[in-house]
Amino acid sequence: MFLESMKEHFVKIRYEGKLEGIQEGECKGKLEGIQEGERKGKLEGKLEGKLEIAQAMLTKGLEVNFISEITGLSISDIEQIKNDRSH
Repeated sequence: MFLESMKEHFVKIRYEGKLEGIQEGECKGKLEGIQEGERKGKLEGKLEGKLEIAQAMLTKGLEVNFISEITGLSISDIEQIKNDRSH
């Protein structure tokens, strides 16, 4: 009887340990997902800001090479913005 009780106790402890490990893994995965989402959101926001600045600079008549130098956007990206504005 005592041995059976101890066996049940150890099985329960092992199960609870696995459950805690799963819960910990889920929390860690969620946190990593949130952090990745924030990182991507920041990058998209920066790019959007650069595109808006490039559009404003084109409106002011500034040269594509200068806009590229200031914003860090490629010349082809700026040319594409310029073409999109004219159509």
